[in-house]
Amino acid sequence: MPLVESGSSAPADDTELIARVARAYTSAAAAHPGTGSFWTAFNDGVKRDIHIGLSSSDPAVWAQILRRPDQNAHFWGFDAVCKAPEGEVEPHELVFRNLNAEGDWRLSYALWLHGALISLAEAVGAMRVLYPETAPGVHYAVHGEPADPDVVLDGIAANIDADIDFPNPYPGEIGFETRRGVVGFRALQAIYQAWRVAQIVKGRPNARVLEIGAGLGRTAYYAHRFFGLKDYTIIDIPLTNAAQGYFVGRTVGANAVAFVGEEKSPDQIKILPPESLTTLTEDYDLILNVDSFTELDQPTVSKYWKFARERASFLLSINHEFNPIPLRELHRADPGSSYSRYPYWMRRGYVEELIAF
Repeated sequence: MPLVESGSSAPADDTELIARVARAYTSAAAAHPGTGSFWTAFNDGVKRDIHIGLSSSDPAVWAQILRRPDQNAHFWGFDAVCKAPEGEVEPHELVFRNLNAEGDWRLSYALWLHGALISLAEAVGAMRVLYPETAPGVHYAVHGEPADPDVVLDGIAANIDADIDFPNPYPGEIGFETRRGVVGFRALQAIYQAWRVAQIVKGRPNARVLEIGAGLGRTAYYAHRFFGLKDYTIIDIPLTNAAQGYFVGRTVGANAVAFVGEEKSPDQIKILPPESLTTLTEDYDLILNVDSFTELDQPTVSKYWKFARERASFLLSINHEFNPIPLRELHRADPGSSYSRYPYWMRRGYVEELIAF
């Protein structure tokens, strides 16, 4: 199945959105001391030029950074639409290196992406789970060919009752071409995550969700647009906030996003730096964390656990356990919480943990 790259998507007038992102970044970065994780050194190193550009007074520089992440390292580490820093390899090429030491990374990436598409279909019940003690089911391939992404996505959309799409506001996003847009790996993860959040808070009117460490904001996009979770807050470091703010503003709408220092309403996606955590007065139905708790130091994770313990009904964690501090250790030290643990449908090596307080 061939891979394609999304083309240029000429924005509507995004000048004011870009100015808001830059203004929020300058304010948040000035107050941000860094966190105890590899992300601090990471951003001070390979992303130093992004920080300098967004801190400048030149709107043309802001626009180039935010509109063309395929030409810089802004998304390096959390999304595939980026240019690898010097001496590094592109994120999709890492798949090639990990899966197949000899061959074309595009083939490896296509197989990986196809596997994620099938995993999503299995997770939501659009396909039966493969029973390995028998021959593979015909839904995986027809006459040896990969499943048609459009057919699989139609089944997924029907099963989750959401006519999903794949917005591609940037050129250079690599994935499968479908009538719903170019399908990338991170977007498939985000659909599953938004669906899981919606399942957990189902029956709670006007559910309030907080996501700690949100990547590009793709999960917030699907949760807000297709699952009716309008009151959604993101806590993340300032450089990633800038990426989230522009993506959400371009895909959901500039009026649907609110930044630090701006007036906020319950039906907006609020994008805030970690320092804003202490200013939040609301309780949350669910706190979501994907791909970050196990990459932070113990004091930082403990701070977030304490916040969740005091202010949330549920904490949903989707993380690998490669690093020294798995989340289950916090649960063991907190016998008042209820804990369930199981493999994550969408990615080998990750565990999905649901904690009820």
